[in-house]
Amino acid sequence: MNLKIIIDLLLLTTIITYTVGISGFVEVIKEKIWNYLYNPIPYTYWSLKPFDCPICLTFWVGLIYLFIIKDITLLNITIVCLYSLFQPVINNILIIIRELLIKLTNKF
Repeated sequence: MNLKIIIDLLLLTTIITYTVGISGFVEVIKEKIWNYLYNPIPYTYWSLKPFDCPICLTFWVGLIYLFIIKDITLLNITIVCLYSLFQPVINNILIIIRELLIKLTNKF
C-alpha cells in the first residue's frame, strides 16, 4: 500500500469536490456552452456527466490517475470507489470548515 497514492487520490477528490460541488465552475461552463450552441434560447439545466457529478468525476479521474501512474491494483481501485462514495461527506466537511472559519473571523 502506497501512502502517496492514497493522499493523491484524497487531494484529487477534494479538488473535484470543490470545483464541481462548491464553486459552481461546471455550471458556468455549461451555461457558456449552451449560450454558444443555442443562443438566443434561454439556458435550462442539462447534465454533462461525468463532469457535473462530483461522485462520477471522482471515480473516473481516480481511475485515470491510477492508469497514468501505472498502479492499477484491486486495493487502489477500492480506494477510488470509497473516495467517490464518501465524496458528499468530504463536501460537507469543506463547508463546515468554511463556516467555522467565517464565524471565527467575524468575531474579530
